[in-house]
Amino acid sequence: MPSKIATAKPHPAVTALLFVASVVLAGVISWFLYGSSDAGIELFCCPLFCTPPIVVVLTLILRSRKSSSLVTVLPLLVFPLLFILFFANIVYEKTPQYMFKRCVADPIPAGVTNIQGRYISQLVFVEAVITFQASPEAVDTIIAQNGFERDKVLDGYPDEDLPEYSWKGKWIGYEKRFYSEGGNLSGYVKMWYDQEQSLVVIRYVN
Repeated sequence: MPSKIATAKPHPAVTALLFVASVVLAGVISWFLYGSSDAGIELFCCPLFCTPPIVVVLTLILRSRKSSSLVTVLPLLVFPLLFILFFANIVYEKTPQYMFKRCVADPIPAGVTNIQGRYISQLVFVEAVITFQASPEAVDTIIAQNGFERDKVLDGYPDEDLPEYSWKGKWIGYEKRFYSEGGNLSGYVKMWYDQEQSLVVIRYVN
């Protein structure tokens, strides 16, 4: 007769200990990769907060289907999977091409090259800085697509929050503002363009 192999269930205490270990490891990885930045907070907190409701829903589904053997290990499966998914999403969102499409124009106009970017903040609102080389035709396309307006106040005015960029040259300023339904300012996009360098600097806050 074929022998029956019993399926051993992990002890709840062992599951809890392993779950805590996985959370600690995720915290260490988040800190090592991004420190206390918005990305580090998002990478650690989002999977942690999303895991309990997902585990509850899956537990109810599995128990209704009499698959209780998986219930005790759900936290060990859900949290690491969510951590990997959020990490992959953060890596993708930090690519210069994605940042350009999100904050400037999608698709990327012909004549735009050497795109670079970084996020200053990503939690409550998105604040990003993007630089790129662009032909005059590409700049005209970006201005038209975004509805930028000339802002002479920004002409040659270096953004003191962006000291890493060389502000030598003849910079021409443009700006677009976002307003809430109540008419309050909710964000803006500032653009500086130096035609001699074919260089564009954009600061996006929204």
